Amino acid sequence: MSWIKKKSFIFLILTIITFVIGWKIRNFALCGFAASGILLFIALKFKKLAVYLTPIIVTGLFVSLIEFSLFLSWSIIIPKGPASAYMDKESDYVKKYFQRIDGFGYLASEGKHTSRKFSPKGEIIYDVVYTIGKDGYRLDVPYDNHKIYIYGGSFTIGEGLNDNETISYYLYNNHGLYSKNMGFHGFGLHQALFNVQNNKTAVEGFNILVTFPGHATRSACKPSYSSGTPRYIIDINNKLISDGVCKEMSFLKNLLNKSYVFKLLDRSLLKSVGGKPLSNQDIEIYLKIIEEIAYLTKQNNSKLIIAYMFRDDSVIKKNTKWTNQLIKKEYEKIADLAINITLGSTLEQLPSKYYIHKLDQHPSAKANFERASILKNFLN
Repeated sequence: MSWIKKKSFIFLILTIITFVIGWKIRNFALCGFAASGILLFIALKFKKLAVYLTPIIVTGLFVSLIEFSLFLSWSIIIPKGPASAYMDKESDYVKKYFQRIDGFGYLASEGKHTSRKFSPKGEIIYDVVYTIGKDGYRLDVPYDNHKIYIYGGSFTIGEGLNDNETISYYLYNNHGLYSKNMGFHGFGLHQALFNVQNNKTAVEGFNILVTFPGHATRSACKPSYSSGTPRYIIDINNKLISDGVCKEMSFLKNLLNKSYVFKLLDRSLLKSVGGKPLSNQDIEIYLKIIEEIAYLTKQNNSKLIIAYMFRDDSVIKKNTKWTNQLIKKEYEKIADLAINITLGSTLEQLPSKYYIHKLDQHPSAKANFERASILKNFLN
C-alpha cells in the first residue's frame, strides 16, 4: 500500500512539473495532459469525486490529444507563408530599433539599424540597413523643407529594403521630387491622420496616402500591434472623433492565440488570419479617416493623392458589403486624385519581380521604382 502511495505521489509531482513547464512555454497540449493527470490523481484519492471528474478528465485528454496532433501537423495543415521566416535576433531591428511613443504607438530610434531576415532553412531573405532621423522616420531623402509627405505602413517605409530602394528615394533620385517618408511598420491611416492633425503634413504641396482596404483593420484597433495607437470612432452625429488609444489585447485572448485548436477555429469559423475579420464599420471608419485627412490637407492649401493597391476581393466580401471597386469610388470622391499603383490586378497576382521573396511579399526595389514613376507623372 505504501508502494502505491509512493508511486501516486511521484506521479503527482511529475504532472505538476509538466504543467509548470507547459505553462511557461505556453504549450496547451502539455498543460492539458498534466491537468488531466492531476485530476486523475484527485479522482483516485477521493473516490466520491470520481464520477464528476471522469468526464472532465476524458474531455481534457481528448482535447489535449487534438492540440498535440495539430502542433505536430500545423505546417502541413497551414501552408508556409511570411510567418515561417524569422528575424535575426542579433540585428538592431530586434535589439534597439523600436521605441514606444505614448498615444501613438511605435517609431524607430535615431541612427543606422541593421535588419536581417531568414527563411526556415537559413537562407537570407534580406540583409539591409535603415537610416532613421531624429523624428523616428526613415531618412532616405536629404532634405528638410518637404512639399510632399507620403504616409503608409511597411510598404511606404520600405521594409526589407535599403535607403536607396524606397518610393520616396526614387521620387528624389530619378525625378527630382523631394518627399518626406512618413511610413512605418504596421502603421495605418489613423496614424497618418494623427500626424496631419499635429502639423506633420504638407503645406502648399501634396499629401500621399499609400494604402489598401486592408488598412481598415488597423484603424479599427483589431491587430494586436495596434495597441497604444490613436483610436478614432464615429459618433452619433456621424462625425469622426478621437477616442483615446487602441487597447492592448486581453490576457485571455493573448493566451488563446497560443492554442492550435483556437487558431484552427479562428481560421475556419471566424474566417480570419491572426485577428478579427474585416467589418462594414471598419471600412466606414477607414473612409472617414481619409475624409478628415482630405479636409485638413485642403486647409493647408495642399492636394491629397490616394495611391491605392488592391488585394484579393474575397477578403473584403466575406463579411462586408464592400468590394475593391466600391472603395475605389469612395477614394475618387474624397481625394483630389486616386491612383492605382498595384502594378497588376491584385497584390497576390503580382510577378515575383515585384516582391522581395516568396516568404516576404513586401515590395521589391523594382516595384518601388515603377510606383515612383507612376506618381511623378501626377506630381509634376
